[in-house]
Amino acid sequence: MSVIVAYGATEESDAALNHGVAEAARRQVPLHVVATSADAETAAQQRLHGMGESIQQWAMHEVPAQQSPAHAVLDVAAAEDAQVIVVGTRHRSAVGKLLMGSLAQEILLSAEAPVLLVKPQR
Repeated sequence: MSVIVAYGATEESDAALNHGVAEAARRQVPLHVVATSADAETAAQQRLHGMGESIQQWAMHEVPAQQSPAHAVLDVAAAEDAQVIVVGTRHRSAVGKLLMGSLAQEILLSAEAPVLLVKPQR
């Protein structure tokens, strides 16, 4: 059992990471972060190290070059028996709400685990 976070070094991803850490702590399960790039991986590691004691167990996964980020998140979720997948999203207009970001949309449509969409605080 675990909590999975899709992370892309954006404000939305930071919100998802914060919620993912809280969910993993609440559920007392490991956190698995799927970074969409090497820069995102570095940023996520820095944020997690800065959180100190609030997260005990975590692992980092980088998206392979030949794989889409959504598929990488789904693969990690399946391999780690995800209880929930946390994905950041941004505020959208009424028309924009019809189409979410492709990462969030693909994960929502394909995930077997529950998906939590998180917006940054404004």
